[in-house]
Amino acid sequence: MDHSEEERIKKYYAWREQNVQIWKNINLASLLICQQLECKIVEFLNKTNLDLKKSKILDIGCGKGWYLREFVQYGMLPKNCFGIDLINQRISEAQQLSPNMNFVCGNAEKIEFPNESFDLVSQFTCFSSILDMEMRKNIAIEMKRVLKPKGWIIWYDMNGNLKRDNYQGISIVGIKELFSSGDGSFHKVTLHGRLAEILLKFCPAVAALIQDMKIFNNCILAFIQKQ
Repeated sequence: MDHSEEERIKKYYAWREQNVQIWKNINLASLLICQQLECKIVEFLNKTNLDLKKSKILDIGCGKGWYLREFVQYGMLPKNCFGIDLINQRISEAQQLSPNMNFVCGNAEKIEFPNESFDLVSQFTCFSSILDMEMRKNIAIEMKRVLKPKGWIIWYDMNGNLKRDNYQGISIVGIKELFSSGDGSFHKVTLHGRLAEILLKFCPAVAALIQDMKIFNNCILAFIQKQ
C-alpha cells in the first residue's frame, strides 16, 4: 500500500473539484456521454440473467454515489448497493445523498468484505487516476476476490492513449492482464469531452452521430465475467 500515491490522488481530486467543470450534471457534453454509457449498461444488464432486486454491487472509487444511484434506477435495491472511496469528503456527501446505501472510506487494495460477496463489482474512471502499477494490480485482485463466480466486473475508463501528469488510461490488453479476463466484451465509447462541447454548441445532432461512429471516442466500457 503506497501512502504517497494515496496522498497524490487526494490532492489531485481536491484540485479537480475546484477546477474541472465538464463532468458537472448541468454540462451538455457530460449528459451526452452519460446517456450513451447508460444505454450500453442497460443493454448489458438485459442480456444477463441477474435478478437485480436480489443482486449486490460494489462500486470502487464510488465518489458521491452517482453510479450506484443509477443502478437503483435499473432495479437494484439501495440496501444492496455498496461503495468505497479513498476521499472522506466524497463518502460523507454520498452518505448524505443516499443514506439507505452502504459507503466506506478506504483504500480498495484492502476491501473489508468476505470472498464472493457481490454479483457485480464496478469501477468508473478510478483506475486511470492511479499511476502506481502495484496499486492497480492489488485493487484488481481484491475486485476479483469479492466477486461471486459468474459475477461481472463493469469497467469504464480512459483508454491507453490518454496520459497526463495525474492520470493514465489503460488499453484493452491492459484490462485483460489485470483481470486475467475470462468471458468479456469491450466497447469503445465516449466522445472526447472538448470535442463534444464544441459540437453540441454548434450542431448537437452531429455530436451524437460522431460518438456512435467511435472514431473520436476515448474510453473503454468492458463487461468481464468471473469464471
